[in-house]
Amino acid sequence: MLRSMTGFGSSKVKLLMGAKCCVELRSINHKFLETVFHLPEGFSSLEDKIRKEIEPRIRRGRINCLIHVAGLPIAQAAVDEKLLKSYISNIHKIKSKFKIKDELSINTLLNLPGALVLIKNDRIMPKVWPGLKKLVNKAVDSLLAARLKEGRGLGAYLKSRLRELENHLILLKKRLPGIVKAKAAQLRTADERSSFLNDTCISEETSRLSFHISNFKHKLKKGS
Repeated sequence: MLRSMTGFGSSKVKLLMGAKCCVELRSINHKFLETVFHLPEGFSSLEDKIRKEIEPRIRRGRINCLIHVAGLPIAQAAVDEKLLKSYISNIHKIKSKFKIKDELSINTLLNLPGALVLIKNDRIMPKVWPGLKKLVNKAVDSLLAARLKEGRGLGAYLKSRLRELENHLILLKKRLPGIVKAKAAQLRTADERSSFLNDTCISEETSRLSFHISNFKHKLKKGS
């Protein structure tokens, strides 16, 4: 069955702890198979696993894999108290030395480089993967169904154009000899007629076109 290389597939579900996840797969024409990932923060460790679920089931095309996750505590905010203490100490020294009266605010302190950090929860990803794996495969199912549907429509269009081309070729072969004969009869000399007949011989071209039509029909039948 002929399949298009363009298509879209998606699936969504709740993962653990009430988090919501959506997997979207978009494919466009490409000579080879290439998968591009757009993953949430903290999901890069799962990229190879996701790739192994997608690529064995798809032959060609550029696949864009986009994953949305909401409500999953993959990281927690924390204050680097040691660094913050050093900031405050140095700021007080500068204020005293230069007699600066401005007061420190919590917003100022937390915006200092490194004062507020994110600590990743590495234990979450192994728990997330089983549900995400099922979600990825459902999205692949959806994408393949879309590519198959579009492929059917494309196949029907190509077959109709092939029939049209075959009819034109049949008509050409039927009408051309009479047209050539009538035109040759209008020429005055044998040399002119001979040169004209040589120039208007298209048997090689029609044979090659017949071969290409037959070959294309065979490829459509195979779904390649």
